[in-house]
Amino acid sequence: MDKDNLRTGSIGALALLAVTAVEPAMAKDLGDMAKKGSEALSFVPAIIEWLFWIIGAVLVLAGFYKLKKNQDNPAQQSGMGVVMTILAGVLMVVFPAAIDMVAGTLDLTTGGTIARPKMQ
Repeated sequence: MDKDNLRTGSIGALALLAVTAVEPAMAKDLGDMAKKGSEALSFVPAIIEWLFWIIGAVLVLAGFYKLKKNQDNPAQQSGMGVVMTILAGVLMVVFPAAIDMVAGTLDLTTGGTIARPKMQ
């Protein structure tokens, strides 16, 4: 990737950020600004969840690649490194589901408060 493409991508990302940041700044009062700001940031948890899945999948694939390299030449790759890479990837893939499960158990929703767990 050359500098011109990197510069163009950076300018595009900054322009997108500026467009999304303008709406909360055009609010009439502080309450309206807070509401619009929270609406503008409502997509952030979904992006973080997708990043966990993507990075976890990449780590799992890298772990399987290391496993193949370990079988081809055991002296260069440690078996524990293979296991740790795959385990880290699996944990990153499972982490969003675990957070959703804990939030569901404690009845935590967007804008909710902590309550006692519901026993069924």
